[in-house]
Parts: sequence; C-alpha cells; structure tokens
Amino acid sequence: MTWRAFDGVFFLRPLLLVPVWTIYLLGTGRPRHIWPVEFSLWLGLGAITAACAAAFVLNQAFDVEGDRHNRKCQFIASGAISRRAAFGVVALLCAVALGACFIRSELALPVGSVLVLGFLYSAPPWSWKDRPYLALLSNLLAHGVAVFVCGKLAAGSSLVAAIAPSFPYAFGVAAVYLLTTLPDRDGDLVHGKRTLAVTLGPERAARWAFGWYLSALLLALYQVDVLFLCGVLPSAVWFWKAGRGDLKVASKAARASVLGLSAAAVILHPWYALVLALGWVATRTYYQKRWHLTYP
Repeated sequence: MTWRAFDGVFFLRPLLLVPVWTIYLLGTGRPRHIWPVEFSLWLGLGAITAACAAAFVLNQAFDVEGDRHNRKCQFIASGAISRRAAFGVVALLCAVALGACFIRSELALPVGSVLVLGFLYSAPPWSWKDRPYLALLSNLLAHGVAVFVCGKLAAGSSLVAAIAPSFPYAFGVAAVYLLTTLPDRDGDLVHGKRTLAVTLGPERAARWAFGWYLSALLLALYQVDVLFLCGVLPSAVWFWKAGRGDLKVASKAARASVLGLSAAAVILHPWYALVLALGWVATRTYYQKRWHLTYP
C-alpha cells in the first residue's frame, strides 16, 4: 500500500480542522436527533470546513521554508505537492465555501470572514502571520468568533444573538494559539517570522496564554456556558504551570483544552466521538508510514 495516495487528504490538515468542527458543533447547540438531519447544519459544517481548509493550505503555500525547518507540513517542502497544485486546491475550496453561502446567504458573513482573514494571514503583501498581534487577532476572529457564529446561524439563531456567546471560544483560541507558537520559535526566528513567541519571548507568551485562558473562563462563567467550562477547566493546571514558566507542559495545556472541548461537543453530538477516534488513528498511522513521524 502506498501512503502517498493519501497526501491530498492530509494536505488539508484534518487534525487542525478538529477544533473548527468542535467549536462549530458547540455553536449549533443540542440537536433534536442523535444524528442531525437538518440540511442547514451539514451545509454550514461543509462551508466552514472548506473555508478553514483553504486557509490552512494557503498558509502552507506561503510558509514552505519555515515548515521545512520545523519539520511540519512537508507536502510542499518535500515536493510531494506543488505550490501550483496547492493554489488550485485553495481555489476549489473557496468555490465550495462560497457555493454554500449562495445556498444559505446567512452563512456568508462568518464563512466570508474566514476566507478573507485566511488570505490576510498568509498571502503577501499582508502576511499577518509575520505580524504578531495581527496574527493573534486573525486567529481568534476566524477560528473563534466566525466558526462559532457559523454554527449558531446554521442552527437558526440570529447574528446579534450569536456574537456574545462566541467570546469565550475566541479567547480560548487565542490562549491555545499563543502556546502553539512556542515549539516553532527557533525556526520562526531563523526565518524572520515575528510571532508572539519571538516578540514576547517564550515565558511571557506563556503568561499571556494563561491570561487569555482565565479571561475565557470568566466569560464562560458570566454567560453560564457549562459545556465550555467543563471542557476547558481540566487543562487549568497545565496553563497555570506554563504561565509560571514550566514551558514543557505548554503543549499539554493546548492539547488538553482541545480534547476537553471536543469531549464537550460529543455530549451534544455523540456521533462526533467516532469521527474523532477514526481521525486520530488515521492521522497517526499516515504520518508514521508516510513521513516516519509520531504525530499527533
């Protein structure tokens, strides 16, 4: 069996799509059926998945050297997929996302926001990924606010009613994003990328992450978002330790918060547990066989 046949699937970064799916599903709220039958919920999920996948692919196309140094996303760096093919995939994904918005116009704002922020984040001359505070802003707006709002709108909520409940998720995304910049700091420094881990230093960036995490908890407590609190509270000890300077646990804090929130989504949508389990096994096997890496 040649594992190269699966390059096109994993090029879309399905593991990075897990937090997207999780926040979207939490935004939809409790379904009326064990398996959602509402067309709008699946359409919204497809639209936001395509938009975020387009952003992830675009980021790989414009960050080849950094990925090569950090041994991440080797598809373009190794020549397995060409940049021209990557841009073709981005165009196709954008078409899918916009096509869904044409069917359900209320999805246009969150899905369009993700697409626009994805281009601003990765593509020159904007390249927000190299501008620390704009990178943070684009992540919390796209993967926190827009994804959650998309779920709310797909479930029939109004835009006004959907904005405020998204804030805990946006602040949580900011906390996790800050921690994910720490492992790549050396490679980013070599290639001139000014992430917050580079600009602030790793210890201060970890303290910022703890502050965003605490703010997310307080917002969720104020809004009585029980599922969010149950999902992310177990990771508190690792965020606290990372904020105190124990950077070895930073990755644990990020993974635990994503896993905990995904477990909260499973409470609402039990079928999602099967998606998570199959996705983890498939990703683990693919990276071991194809790239000889242990990931995740």
